[in-house]
Amino acid sequence: MNPLPAHPSILLACLLACAPPLSAAAESIDGSTLVEKYQAVFTAPPEKLPSVCSTDAPLLGNGDLLAAFGGPPDKLCFHIGKADLWELQTEGGPRPLARLHLELPALQGASYRVTQDLRRATTTGVFKQGGTSLTLEAAVAATSNTLWLKLSAQGGAFAGQARLVLPTAEAATTEAGVQVVERHFEKTMLRPSGAACAMRVLGRQDDRIAVSPERPVYLVVTASGLANMVDYRADAIRRAAQATDESLAALIPPHQQWWNEFWAKSFVEVSDKVLEQRYYLSNYCLASASRLAHFPPALYGWVTDDEQQWGGAYFNNYNFIAPFYGLYAGNHLEQTAPCNDPILDFLASGREWCRKECNLNSGIVLPVSMLPLGITGAPTTWHQRSNAPLHCPEPLARQDYSRGAQRPGCRNPHRTTRLVPHHRRRNHHSIIKRVTFLQCLLGNRTKPGHTTHAAPRTVARARKRA
Repeated sequence: MNPLPAHPSILLACLLACAPPLSAAAESIDGSTLVEKYQAVFTAPPEKLPSVCSTDAPLLGNGDLLAAFGGPPDKLCFHIGKADLWELQTEGGPRPLARLHLELPALQGASYRVTQDLRRATTTGVFKQGGTSLTLEAAVAATSNTLWLKLSAQGGAFAGQARLVLPTAEAATTEAGVQVVERHFEKTMLRPSGAACAMRVLGRQDDRIAVSPERPVYLVVTASGLANMVDYRADAIRRAAQATDESLAALIPPHQQWWNEFWAKSFVEVSDKVLEQRYYLSNYCLASASRLAHFPPALYGWVTDDEQQWGGAYFNNYNFIAPFYGLYAGNHLEQTAPCNDPILDFLASGREWCRKECNLNSGIVLPVSMLPLGITGAPTTWHQRSNAPLHCPEPLARQDYSRGAQRPGCRNPHRTTRLVPHHRRRNHHSIIKRVTFLQCLLGNRTKPGHTTHAAPRTVARARKRA
């Protein structure tokens, strides 16, 4: 089962269109109740991991720290990514951060079953070999850039090793009893980027794993990046070094509360339960991948290889923005906020493109793709006419579904900008649609459980402005 549908927005739109009216009994239901029965189950290791495009692996994340889980039972591996780790130059792209290898030779040839609890955002693997089995429980904390793991044994003991490495397989260094890796991109870059990842086996000063029925083993993985703080390496090391059984346990209540609140914001119930499960699975993936300001998910979400098809960039057609369409009606505005940041950050460059391509002093033309922080991806339009106008529905939907609520300190609310279709270049008589492009789009949220349905009015107003 692939936990990341290619076009989750299509499912969202179809479900919202065909959902029957609510009965009186249904009004007492919320999303957390419905999603309780749904899981993502994997009975074999993923085949596309690492991958230059989408992966078929179990996916974990909090919108900033992301992980894809793979490998056979004796060589389990977490592919770890950081949302702000990019090569920020023209035709650059996102880069993976690290890999955590768990080597357990006694599990060679063991059975494989991994289950993801969507409501609680936890992943559990059970690997059986003869009369023994190993259980792995893992989660990326919703409120901290921390991946925690618990290994427990039944019927016998297991010994092995935990190794943190770079995606290039270069081993980690050890500082303060913590394994740490770092990647940074500065030379030749238009903007610097960097992130660090640290790992420790609790209760040990080395990388050995010794799991028995009487003694489970806990591992902690922390990450930090330049988008979080300047001294990101020291932050990752400090948090890993200071982690204890108690501090990991303290992460669980806020993690569960965040996900309970996420699911309680809306629900969809249809007679086709397979489709319904895919709806909630799609929302789980977007909640796991999209939250960090200025860094929405790359083209394939989880980045597990330095080589990415199409560079992994934000393509200014439906590939970038379509996954966010259904989140507005689903009342998940927090996940939509990052998708508007690249266009806001690109406004100055967009005006320059407009002057260059259309000989106009006002308006925006967008290239075929962008990177974060206002950087051009592919330096061409490919003669695509819709690059800029396709970005209109997102800010309009955000304004409509948030009822115009604005976050304090936001940038230039209510500025009117012309988004220019890229056709009839250098022709002053081309038709240019004027739309209100709201630049106060970050962090707006409606009250939990409250969904507005004002999209038809949005379309009507856009047409009137045109």
